[in-house]
Amino acid sequence: MSRRAHLYTTTQDFSKIRDVGECKNEVPYTFMMVLGVETKICRSQLWSNYEPPIAIKANFEKGLQLLYNLYQFLETQEGFDKAALAKYQQETKDFFIQYPDRVSELFFLEAGELFDIPDSSMSIEEQNRSLYYEIKREAEAIEALLSQKEPHPNSYEKIYWLELARNDIKILDPNWKSACYYSLNTIG
Repeated sequence: MSRRAHLYTTTQDFSKIRDVGECKNEVPYTFMMVLGVETKICRSQLWSNYEPPIAIKANFEKGLQLLYNLYQFLETQEGFDKAALAKYQQETKDFFIQYPDRVSELFFLEAGELFDIPDSSMSIEEQNRSLYYEIKREAEAIEALLSQKEPHPNSYEKIYWLELARNDIKILDPNWKSACYYSLNTIG
C-alpha cells in the first residue's frame, strides 16, 4: 500500500472540495508552506467516520502568496537553482489558471494515510497535531526571514530544509495534480 499526503482546496463549509496535489510517503515542504497561514486542525473528509480531527486547513490565498514569496526570495539567493524556482512558480500559476475551479477559500491536507502505521507509538491525531505545529513553526520562520528588510545571504540556513534545497531543489517542487488517488473532485 502506498502512503500519501493529499492536498485539496475547499470552501469554508467543505461543500466544494477539489484535488490539487499529492505526494507519496511524506508531506512536501511546499504543502507546508501553503498550509502556513491561518492554520487549523480540522476533521477529515476522507476518513469521515473517524471522529478526532486528523486533517489540517489554512487560508488559500495567503498560503499561496507565502509560497510565491518564498520562491521569489530564493531566486535572489546564491546557490539555489534559479531556473527551477522560476519553473515552479510558473507551474503554480499555470495550474490555477488551467484549473480555475481549484481556486478557493482554503487549502486542506489529508495526511491520515501517512499516519496510519500499526507500530507507531503515536496516535493518528497526535501525529497530525505534531505536523500542525511543524507547519506553524516552518511558516513562522519563513515569514520572519521574508520580513527582514535586507536578509543576510545565509539567513535561510536556520531553516534546515532550505539548506537541503540548495543541494536538491526538487524538494521545492509544488507537486500539483488535478486528480488525487483519493479524489474529492466529485463533492460539490
